[in-house]
Amino acid sequence: MTVPTPDSLHRTLKLELDEGRARSVDEARRLVERYRLQIVAGPAIADSRTLQAALLTAVAAGVRAFPGGVLVVAEKDPALSVGWANGLGLTDAVLRFGGRVVTALDASAPVLRIGTPLDAAPRYEIDLTLTWEGWAAGLVPTGEPRLTEALEFPQSGVAAASLAVSELFQHTRGDSRAGRRALGISLWEPDVPWQHPTAAGEACELLPTKLWLIGLGHLGQAYGWGLGMLPYANPAEVVLTLQDTDSVVEANVSTGLLSEPGDIGTLKTRVVGRRLEAAGFTTRLIERAFDEDTHPRDADPSWALGGLDNRAARKWAASAGFSRYVDAGIGDTSDTYYDVLVQSFPSGQTVDQAFPPVAPRTVVAPAYDDLVAHGVRAGQTEAEARCGVVAIAGRAVGASFVGTATAALVLAQVLRELNTGTACDEVTSFNLRAPEFTERVANARAVVVNPGFTNNLKPSD
Repeated sequence: MTVPTPDSLHRTLKLELDEGRARSVDEARRLVERYRLQIVAGPAIADSRTLQAALLTAVAAGVRAFPGGVLVVAEKDPALSVGWANGLGLTDAVLRFGGRVVTALDASAPVLRIGTPLDAAPRYEIDLTLTWEGWAAGLVPTGEPRLTEALEFPQSGVAAASLAVSELFQHTRGDSRAGRRALGISLWEPDVPWQHPTAAGEACELLPTKLWLIGLGHLGQAYGWGLGMLPYANPAEVVLTLQDTDSVVEANVSTGLLSEPGDIGTLKTRVVGRRLEAAGFTTRLIERAFDEDTHPRDADPSWALGGLDNRAARKWAASAGFSRYVDAGIGDTSDTYYDVLVQSFPSGQTVDQAFPPVAPRTVVAPAYDDLVAHGVRAGQTEAEARCGVVAIAGRAVGASFVGTATAALVLAQVLRELNTGTACDEVTSFNLRAPEFTERVANARAVVVNPGFTNNLKPSD
């Protein structure tokens, strides 16, 4: 048996260990290697950046959640224009982000359709179609009514793909309801039903040109992924400040969309910066921890997005003096990893109210007992073996698609404030298993200070 370390454990595999669905690491590996996602890429992708963002997100997030692979049938091979694949053909883009292009699908695995005709008919037991309109994102069983799919907004493509990968992941793991229902979310009004007429919002005409990304793990990389989908005509005018102190480890590759196996051992700032610069952005790197002495200065971005998992650092960032700081937190256990809480500051709540103390957690599962026994057989004392297993068990569960869904919501909040002057909500709470129950609280202390913007957008395809 190959014994994982806290830094090497694939997060999908860890989920199986924590839930007790596998009694050993090897059994968990055999289980997750059967997880596959299949995608039909339809002809409408050629003319829609929203659909292109959806396809790339479904592939990139899917390969991290489905170790058995993401298989794509492409009806055509158009050149793409969305940032992360600008100028690439569709099939080359699928390969670039880890998918496999095939000529036929397997009826034993679920299917997601992106950009297929309105009159497409279901052919598989689990057969879903992605749909969108402006800021509304959703998916429906193939053959059921869809949204209008006219007003472009790439963040809806990211959100809809995230919901789709989530739904098919749940189905693959045995949820009998998942994959057989319609669901979605409005990025414009998250607590309004996604099919409501107001859910689509308004055209997005302004994009930010200065942002500070604090923390470049799962969430921070998802922010970068979402920014790379926006239709900047000249991304070089966008300056992104990137802050982190950690290096990429093997486990990060299973959740971070901008991390690849060849990046292991490299500082996250360099990895994310390299990816964003390749997409045309300008970056500034800060390779020290965000602490109580860190504050934005005149030349720094006045708006920041937080992807931190440290309570103290989150409190410091929220009170550092940004004119707008948006923080996102994701559940870290097998029971809560679908839960998302987005909070913005300044707001009507104090940082102590926003970030209460969290009790340490422990995980008890048969596979961890098996690892302890293996360590003892290898010559460790039981205390030594159990110490290593506790370190593994204490690591967070995570899924790439939760990060991309969260980032879509966070970036939508930023874009809504920039375009309308309506402040980012004080609190937004949602769960990917049941996005229809999303709740939000309007910001009681709206402070709108422009972060720098551009209206130089690519024309629609």
